Amino acid sequence: MKRRNLDSDFCDRLEDFHRQSCVHLPLQPASGCSTGAGSLFSLVPQKISLMQQHFTGRADANFTSSIKRPTMSAITLDIANKEISCVDIKPLTALISIGCDLKKTIMVRNMASACSKNILDPVTLQNNYSYVIERDAYDPNFRGQKATKDRVVNYEYRKLGCPYLVYYNIPWKPVVELWRGGRFQEVIQTEYVLLEVNGLFTYTYSLTARTARCRAQPQNWTTIMENTGVRGPLAWNRENYMSCRDTDNHAPLRWPGVPYQILGGPTANKVLFDERNGIYILHLSVVDPYYSYCRLETTFSVYVYGALPPSIIPMELSIALLTTTILLCTWLAYIMPILMHAEQGLQFRRFWINLWRRCRNFWARLRGRR
Repeated sequence: MKRRNLDSDFCDRLEDFHRQSCVHLPLQPASGCSTGAGSLFSLVPQKISLMQQHFTGRADANFTSSIKRPTMSAITLDIANKEISCVDIKPLTALISIGCDLKKTIMVRNMASACSKNILDPVTLQNNYSYVIERDAYDPNFRGQKATKDRVVNYEYRKLGCPYLVYYNIPWKPVVELWRGGRFQEVIQTEYVLLEVNGLFTYTYSLTARTARCRAQPQNWTTIMENTGVRGPLAWNRENYMSCRDTDNHAPLRWPGVPYQILGGPTANKVLFDERNGIYILHLSVVDPYYSYCRLETTFSVYVYGALPPSIIPMELSIALLTTTILLCTWLAYIMPILMHAEQGLQFRRFWINLWRRCRNFWARLRGRR
């Protein structure tokens, strides 16, 4: 490394380059530049930070192969308007890794739990607790079809803790937090999706494709699993997500009444649970490709309460009995006044009066013997 004298014009151009570059490159000369005879060893970067300009319109469209995937970029730094001079400083080339910050994690904000409200016992949950999912409430293939038999699920308390408490009749949306290195950063407002990991389908969403103001047909778990061939919560992620409001999404809006299954973002979409009490183990994944290069995912559990217990009598039989009772009462209200004024009605009335008198006399004699 050779020490060379520099004039003030060269130093000014060097400082100009440092101020105007999109890449922040603190330079570290040996003695610094001065208006007099200064000295400089070479371009020595202390820290380089690269600003992603993929969607600002200022960068080349091929700056990165895909905004959805981590990649490598090469960058070369040189002095702007460098003229022929005895000062020979070679351009500095570096590889920049654009990818996930592994210190980032997400979690669902702590809410009231079923244990704090004495609905579930934490000691019981830790002691190999299991529960049953009815065959009419889940599909092991995640297609919304009823299963052929009930399913027993072992609850992983060490991983999930005590379930959060959610009332079934109130629209609900989790509050998702971003953490980095054990420190809270912000509440995530961007798009994310949920899926019950055991195949429960006894919930829906408050918005449809129409009310979410989609321009194109929105994605859902069924179409994602069919296209990727993957079953389960890992099928939908930031690499295959496409917003229904994206101008590059040309899928025609054929079914505007289908549930809109994306939470967060520009909509106020929420989850609506069916009238069923029980534990739901939910997998949450952030799918907005512009939010982070990381696959930000978490799994948590909720306990839905407040629903009436299921009736032993089938719904169809209950409706039939209720309809029959109403019709019978209506007929009796119509026919009884008519019968009371007819001869048969008078005989019917005398029969019940005599029966009442006999019963009363029998009861009086029985009490007299005692």
